[in-house]
Order: sequence, then C-alpha cells, then structure tokens
Amino acid sequence: MMESDTIVLNRKDLYEKVWKEPMSRIAPQYGISDVGLKKICRKLDIPTPPRGYWVRLQFGQKVERTPLPKLKEGTPSIYELQGGQIDEKVQTFWTEVTEIIAKEKALATGIKIPKILSSPHPLIRETKGVLSKAKQDDFGVLRPWRKRYLDIRVSPENLNRALRIMQALIKAFESRGFPVSIKNNGDGYPSTYIKIFGEEIKFALKEKVSRSEHVPTEKEQQEKRKHGFLYDIQRWDFTPTGKFTLLIDDWGNGQRKQWSDGRTQTVEGLLHSFLIGVVKYADVERQERELREEEQQQWEEERRLRAELERRRRAEEERLQDLEHQTLQWAKSQQLRAYIKEVEKVASRRPKPNEFQSDLDLWLNWAKLHADRLDPLTRGLPFENRQVESGELKENNNG
Repeated sequence: MMESDTIVLNRKDLYEKVWKEPMSRIAPQYGISDVGLKKICRKLDIPTPPRGYWVRLQFGQKVERTPLPKLKEGTPSIYELQGGQIDEKVQTFWTEVTEIIAKEKALATGIKIPKILSSPHPLIRETKGVLSKAKQDDFGVLRPWRKRYLDIRVSPENLNRALRIMQALIKAFESRGFPVSIKNNGDGYPSTYIKIFGEEIKFALKEKVSRSEHVPTEKEQQEKRKHGFLYDIQRWDFTPTGKFTLLIDDWGNGQRKQWSDGRTQTVEGLLHSFLIGVVKYADVERQERELREEEQQQWEEERRLRAELERRRRAEEERLQDLEHQTLQWAKSQQLRAYIKEVEKVASRRPKPNEFQSDLDLWLNWAKLHADRLDPLTRGLPFENRQVESGELKENNNG
C-alpha cells in the first residue's frame, strides 16, 4: 500500500469482516493495530465479538452475532484510512469531549495572565517559597532535589513569569473541575498532574537552555596542569534562553504535546490551546486505557474458557476411559463366571465328588467373590451414583 493511497472502510463490510476473523488478523491488512481497528469500529458504531467468542467458536460451541444496529444520525457510514496512517491518528473523541472542545473554542477571551501574583493559589505559594530560595543547577535552572513544588524548570530571572503562567493555568483547570496536584514519583523531583476524566496527565513548564562549548579559564588550565587527569574541566556551558515550553510530559499518544514561545507567539497566548490539548490527550488516554482493560478482560475470559473447555475435555476423556475400563471388567467377570460354571460342571462328573466337595466349595466361593468384585454392575448401574450436567460428570451429594 502506497503512502498516498486512501482506503475507504465501509461500515457494513467492516462489520462482516470483524465477525469472520479476529481483528488481530484484519488490522495488519490496513497497516494498523487491532487497537486502531477497534477505535474505527467504535466510530462507526460497529459491535465487535465479545470476550471468549473466538475460543467458543474454535471448540465448536454455538455463538451468536450481535446484529449491526441501524445507523444513528450523525454516525458516519465510512471511514477513510490514509496510507501510512499510524494507529494514534485513528481517533475519535467522546461526545462529552467534543462538546467541551467546541465550548472552549467558542470562548473569545481565552485564559488571562495576571500582571501580579495577588492571592496566589496554594500550590503557587508553596512553589514560590521553595524556588525563590533555590540555587541554579548545572543547566542554569531552578530544580531543587527532594522538595515539593510545581514542575517549573526556569532560571531565577524568569521565575515570576513562570508562576504567573501556572497561576492562570491552575485557575482555568480547576474552574472547569480539573484539579491540579503535585506528586513525587520517587526520583527526588516532583511532578505536576491534571486530573481529567479520571486520567492523571503530567505536565511541566520549562525554559529552553542553550549549550555551547566551554572555554577553560586560566584558573582551570592551571588546575589541570597541576592535577593532570585528576582534574576534569567541564565540556559544555549551559545558558537559559528565556524561551518557555509548556508540555505534556509523557511519551505521547498521537496528540500535540508542546506549546512553545516562537517568533510571533508566546506561551501566554497559547494557554487556551494547551487546555484544549490536555482535554484531548486525557480522552485518548482514557479510551486507550479502557481498550487495554477490555483486551485484558477478554484475554482473561478466553484463558478461563480455554481452561474450562480443557477441564471438560479431560473429564469426558476420563469418563470414556472409565466406561471402557468398566466394560473390560464386566467382560472379564463374565468370563470368570462362565469358567466357574464349567468347573462346577466338570466337578459334578467326577467319581466320588464328596471327597473334594469342601475344597470345591471354598474355591467356588473365592472365585465368585472375585468375579463379583470385578463386575461393576454389582455396585449398581453406572449412572445411579452420577449425573451429567453441562456435558460433565458431577458426584451426587449422597456419594
């Protein structure tokens, strides 16, 4: 498939395909994963096989399709998949998210930045108290270790600007019901999270740092001559540039992650765009998490069903083996009884049978007892102490 090709997925055709074979086999035909195909099915309102469907089908059990529902107003009947399209772009937002995005885009005022930090948010106040006393690290930014503060990595000269931006952001998020929190992930540095739709999205505000080759000072050169290889001169100098980047600090899911100062724009003018971007990002995270959970549940259900079917198979195999064993035992007991009768017949023809009658009686009793022990029918009919339920044998409570 060429990158310029466009594949048109028809709703009815795709419905037939996903019910004929697993999506993990269909998806590679379009250059996407089964997760991406599942998203397309959701967009087109196509029901997909439930958990355990393919396992039941594999073991010959009766399975039923979920009928394709009538096309609702506003639901597309086709999906155009561009050549080379990656899974993350196969995306549709939930209705509530679409409504939020439309509402936010309709706002003309955007998010205003306070000129001064009056009545700062508790997290802003806490962050200012820590960073205003902190020293610059090797990169020229403030990032103290083992302290609690918002994930702001800027130079001292730009701390006030960063705090005002974060003040506006926190106020905007929390006014929409999206709380902001600080957490320590165990590496000694805090992270900042926005909670949206149950998803915690990590974000940060960073100042870009330029790197230049370090020119050793006269003092450093003297120390190098004095101590030799024991004295290490740094290779690079790092200088904060005053250029800010507001970013979603994650690996990404196909959505925009960075909003930066440019030639004609500043982060301050991009806060509303960032807010909308985080909402989109959170919705994608939620959908992917739910898909992963659904796949995990399906995998567990299939594993459980496979184990159950295997247990039933073994139970049936044991049942058949038991039947064959009983048949052999019964046949053997019948042979023994026939032989015992023949012994009695031969003994009756002998002269003076009274001379060995007592020995004969002892042997006959012993032989008949053994034949009875072998005969399974002496313990009752084979189904009297067992019953068949759902294709397997279960012991009665009375044993």
